[in-house]
Amino acid sequence: MLALEGIKVLDLARIGPGTLGTALLGDLGAEVIKVETPPEVKGRQKGLRSALGALGDKQTEDESAYLSTQRNKKSIAINMATPDGQGIIYKLAEWADVVIEAFRPGVAQRLKIDYPTLSAVNPRLVYCSITSYGQTGPYSNFPGHDINFLGIAGVLELIGEKDGPPVAPLNSLAYYTGSLAVNGILASIIAREKTGKGQFIDLSLTDTAMNLLSMLVSRYFQSGTVPKRRGIVFNGGYPYLNIY
Repeated sequence: MLALEGIKVLDLARIGPGTLGTALLGDLGAEVIKVETPPEVKGRQKGLRSALGALGDKQTEDESAYLSTQRNKKSIAINMATPDGQGIIYKLAEWADVVIEAFRPGVAQRLKIDYPTLSAVNPRLVYCSITSYGQTGPYSNFPGHDINFLGIAGVLELIGEKDGPPVAPLNSLAYYTGSLAVNGILASIIAREKTGKGQFIDLSLTDTAMNLLSMLVSRYFQSGTVPKRRGIVFNGGYPYLNIY
């Protein structure tokens, strides 16, 4: 028996770190239903259409990104902007233990699928909201991608050669740090066993990207040493941690 067998997850995150988180929950045995955008609905999130398009001879980068985190999942296409679609979401929220969404702040409220609305349907619901910069603040409504979060968090400045420009990392580092959502979800499930009530998890990808610098930040507060692109512990500071 896997650890999360019996736990039911509703994935509203479409692509990116939210869908990685639900894939990881599925790896642990959770039952995951992913809500897709119906083909007839216009928008930049292709959802189900990407999966269907990937069955052809050519696979776009978007489709590759989509398919990389779709393991362990069932899917359903719902237009969440309609009353009928919202009614289906409410029924799924009654069924679910966990909901993950990755809309900009205010969008879930506009769609009437935000935490206060869904927790009224199911008070035991654990609801995780993943955003670029958090729910409040001057950047909260800005769009963003992985490289933006790494830049603002200070990670990007430390990648590359000493006298050159920053270098984009091989993979989507900030998106993968978003999988820390799983930590919060598992903790909330444990807390629910004690309180009988679910929780709201507010996760910012800029915050989780900053988590990559935790050791360097600690050293800064300890000694005042400002991290540099070359010469710190993990990028040539010690001979055994360098590339030759």
